[in-house]
Amino acid sequence: MNNEEQKSQENKSITLLEIQNLKDELAVKTKEALEYLVGWKRALADYQNMEKEVVRREDKMKEFSFQSFIKGLLPVVEHWDMAGNFIPEDQKKQDWVVGIIGIRRQMDVFLSGLGVKRIELLGKPYDPKYAETVGEEMVKDGVSGVVLRELCGAYEYNGQVLRHAKVIVAK
Repeated sequence: MNNEEQKSQENKSITLLEIQNLKDELAVKTKEALEYLVGWKRALADYQNMEKEVVRREDKMKEFSFQSFIKGLLPVVEHWDMAGNFIPEDQKKQDWVVGIIGIRRQMDVFLSGLGVKRIELLGKPYDPKYAETVGEEMVKDGVSGVVLRELCGAYEYNGQVLRHAKVIVAK
């Protein structure tokens, strides 16, 4: 074998060795890349789950704040109604009284638009789901257990009772 053939043979074996080394290195780098990809996908999924959790918590906080606001507003509405019960008959046609009653109706429209509704209990059988009994009255001609009077009304929002009524029940 001459010198040139020997060099050519050495170059081929070096080249084959280099190719094998490159293939091995490529396999290692491919494995590392896949591990990184899996890690990034996991991190992305964790981040997306966290974003969903943040949105869920924000929605829950908004709902809690809204219900707290409405619960604070309901006594004002009830006192407004109570005050209206004490307006003398001879003053009920006066403009200021008509205006006050109109504002109260607007309050009902406002609450209704928010999804808050009053639960009507008068004349219906007492239901502890919506009311608590604060007293009983004897009645001659009536059915026992029927709501005679509401001292404060019951309200619900999205099927959930915001406030239970306080009622007088027939005995």
